[in-house]
Amino acid sequence: MKNVYMVLCCNQTDEQSLHGISYNQTDKECLHGTGCSQTDEECLHCISYNQTDKECLHRLCCNQTDEESLHGISYNQTDKECLHGTGCSQTDEECLHCISYNQTDEECLHGIGRNQTDEECLHGIGCSQIDEECLHGIGCNQTDEECLHGIGCNQTDEKCLHWHLS
Repeated sequence: MKNVYMVLCCNQTDEQSLHGISYNQTDKECLHGTGCSQTDEECLHCISYNQTDKECLHRLCCNQTDEESLHGISYNQTDKECLHGTGCSQTDEECLHCISYNQTDEECLHGIGRNQTDEECLHGIGCSQIDEECLHGIGCNQTDEECLHGIGCNQTDEKCLHWHLS
């Protein structure tokens, strides 16, 4: 499964934007590393952060290793601090992949109001929800494949953040 990387104020191609590569924006505009002084590759994968917890998008108050933090594994933080599953009572592996959620809609990070199967919820496929509930693109009229990968953005930068696809 390819991860969808959201980007603020992208001037890159859709392909570059999708993978978060070749950032030329300011730190504020770099979604995956506010305050990043790393290389593009490090910034993409959120590896070797030396920033504060607030600056590090993928590691709120993390005490894990960079590798553990990158994959969202072995969380010992509070629910609020757990990036990939607020209110998670699943195992770390389940929490990481948004599988077998029994939480409320608000607690389900990857699919508010979803009636799909866990597998569908995980990949953002088969959305029949209202725009607010569409995980990878509010207002999506694209195919599920396009919606999943966030490709073909013609919207404003603000809409591009959430992969609002036209």
